[in-house]
Amino acid sequence: MTFWDKIRSTFRYSWRISAELVGELIDYYFSTYPFLRVQGTLRRIRRHLGILWQKRGCGRSPIPEPVVNLIIDTKRSNLNWGSKRISQELALLGLTVSKETVRNILKYSGFCPPRLKFAPPSWSSLLSSYKRIFAMDFTCVIDIFGNQVFILVILDHLKRELIFLNAALSPSREWVSQQIRNFHFEYESPDAMIFDRDGIYGAWLGDYLLNHFLIVPLQTPVRSPWLNGRIERFHRTLKEELIHPLGSFDLAQIKRHFSAYRHEYNQTRPHQALGGRSPLKTRPAKIIFPWIRYEGTVKRKPFAD
Repeated sequence: MTFWDKIRSTFRYSWRISAELVGELIDYYFSTYPFLRVQGTLRRIRRHLGILWQKRGCGRSPIPEPVVNLIIDTKRSNLNWGSKRISQELALLGLTVSKETVRNILKYSGFCPPRLKFAPPSWSSLLSSYKRIFAMDFTCVIDIFGNQVFILVILDHLKRELIFLNAALSPSREWVSQQIRNFHFEYESPDAMIFDRDGIYGAWLGDYLLNHFLIVPLQTPVRSPWLNGRIERFHRTLKEELIHPLGSFDLAQIKRHFSAYRHEYNQTRPHQALGGRSPLKTRPAKIIFPWIRYEGTVKRKPFAD
């Protein structure tokens, strides 16, 4: 490429990138962070000038400019897509670009928000602030009559102990609150309870747990099942070890097997995360707290000295 070809390429590229920036700044909805977009445009022009005018040394060649433009155009057209999704879409077109490279290009171009100076705590740090955490979730199976059976599972998030199992054809708010009261007669109240955003929970469950049982509700964000991943993984274990071997079953039959499976799961079944031990062999002896009940509220009664 001759000197004048480089001049023309530099001018055309800078003009095109600046025109894209002006269009984004005019339509604010396509530019969530205008200042970052201006910075990203200047960085893209500087990157183009560096590739065009500087001598190439040893090492891997940079990502071709058409691929970079394709990544940016894809992000601009789909603002909800992340680096992994864009990398997968490029793979469908026969372009192999890792998600780390896509993330760096988006960050370099100003499409990633800046890090907050006082960011909210992460989910892992939030969970580490509680000593005893339970997780609650529903899973669904189909019985012999074609009915959808909803199975409520409560699991100890840290010890992997199966706390509670019960099923119903059409669970309601009253049914869920009764199941929570049922397992409290056997187990000490946890410090927090993890649950997702199922429609049956609504906004009442958090207030119910906090006001009646002094349990801090930890509701996962929207479309984030991995934040309650341990109980999501247990759903697969439950279906493979209990539901599928039964073959055909109805609601009454499956409920008769819950007690035996819970005993086997907690007493004898080895867990890889616990070093091959069962949950009850990794925790101290169970302490049952006495309860007092008044005005529909269950609270702890301290032990006498």
